[in-house]
Amino acid sequence: HAYATGAEFGCENTVRSVRWLLQDMPIDGYIGLNLESIGAIADAIGGVTLTIGEDLTAADPSFTKGATVTLDAVTAEKFVRARMNVGEDDNLKRLERQKQFMNAWLNTAKSKLRQDPQFGVSFLQALRPTMTTDLTDNRLSGIASDVGKYENGGFLNIDGEYKTESGYHYCYAYEESLMETVIELFYQAEQ
Repeated sequence: HAYATGAEFGCENTVRSVRWLLQDMPIDGYIGLNLESIGAIADAIGGVTLTIGEDLTAADPSFTKGATVTLDAVTAEKFVRARMNVGEDDNLKRLERQKQFMNAWLNTAKSKLRQDPQFGVSFLQALRPTMTTDLTDNRLSGIASDVGKYENGGFLNIDGEYKTESGYHYCYAYEESLMETVIELFYQAEQ
């Protein structure tokens, strides 16, 4: 995505790469959000409350291990992006924080949807200036309206071998793990 010449082209590159990785499974559409979206996502629900799992005071003084904080537009971006000078200089801890943020956000957003069925639509409208998508407005509205019906199935990880080459970090997916993920995502066992 980052090597593209624009947001739409970046999303299309990502779709091609993910389709290739997932053994040519079709991708129905994409929604890409830029970094400004992080703050909008947090502020749309009145902040994201979570507990800091490690010392991240290098990113923000309030991010002491064990502290419960409510992340707003400014602090949310610091929390999900912090990597340098906050412990191990790898992406794995940051990915765990991003998952923590998304889970905490989703729990609060579902509560908001129960209180106001139009929350999903107004939320997507608030994100529109920072969003790139190939989905129609009708499809986006349908997704936003249905979010409250979905169950959070968590995150799937594809196991692989991690290497650093020419200063870049790579993960070479293990074929067995990749196929297990494809089966879990796209095929359901008969019940």
